[in-house]
Amino acid sequence: MVFLLMSWFVTSSDSGTLVLTTILSLGDEEPPKRFRVLWGVVIGLVAATLLMAGGLKALQTALIAAALPLSVVILVMTAGVLISLFGESRRSLVAAKKS
Repeated sequence: MVFLLMSWFVTSSDSGTLVLTTILSLGDEEPPKRFRVLWGVVIGLVAATLLMAGGLKALQTALIAAALPLSVVILVMTAGVLISLFGESRRSLVAAKKS
């Protein structure tokens, strides 16, 4: 079980560092490896520090606190997409009636 959790964490961290370094290198599909290593170490240190400081509960609390602002952004983006889709639907109906 521990092996599965470790492999999941390593794979997720690797994917996260690739995305993060790709964004930071302005879309370069092959960002420098030193940046990937740096961000991987930083993510690992943060997780290890949280686990040592308060165990899994502290890690869960930090993840929820970090995800809360992002969830608000996602809700606003969803509302924007829905508004755009409904507007496009109305424009299509009006164009079809004119034809």
